[in-house]
Amino acid sequence: MIGKLLDRGMSLEEVRTLLTAPMPNRERAFFRAIYETFYRANELLQCNIEDYDRKTGELIAKCTKNKFNPKTKQYIKSPPKHMAISKPTMLLFKRVIGNHKKGAIFINRDGKMLTKTWFQVFINEIATSIGIQKITHVTPSGKEYHLVTLKALREAGERHCDLAGADIAKSLLEVLSTRLS
Repeated sequence: MIGKLLDRGMSLEEVRTLLTAPMPNRERAFFRAIYETFYRANELLQCNIEDYDRKTGELIAKCTKNKFNPKTKQYIKSPPKHMAISKPTMLLFKRVIGNHKKGAIFINRDGKMLTKTWFQVFINEIATSIGIQKITHVTPSGKEYHLVTLKALREAGERHCDLAGADIAKSLLEVLSTRLS
């Protein structure tokens, strides 16, 4: 039963292949953090250096998806999410952040915050270059939907933890920690 459920979306092997592919530390840290914390890409991009505890690896994300209360017909602001990242991902964050004390974590050479679109294009290029990108379906208008996306990576992290427990996530993180660049 679990094997069939894990076949939906990205498999553990596809995640492993993606996260161990050659890429810059900034992108590897971003993808690993999405997989480990289950944060949406926008939530992770809005995290600042001040939201990250370098000692414990705790990362605080401001939720971008608010809940709607049908009784009051108003949106209820979601509380921040607190998640811890693994030690190998903490090392990547240390390399990405360097000695900076404040500002966005994921920035370009000019110091400007990177966008979700930039990371989505990057993950598509990497997945295509390593041979794991697949078209899941095409709409009548011709729009293609791909297997490897930022959302799919987040959902794979959630699903692998939920269905197989901490053992599968722990084994993946152990494999990934030995392959840090």
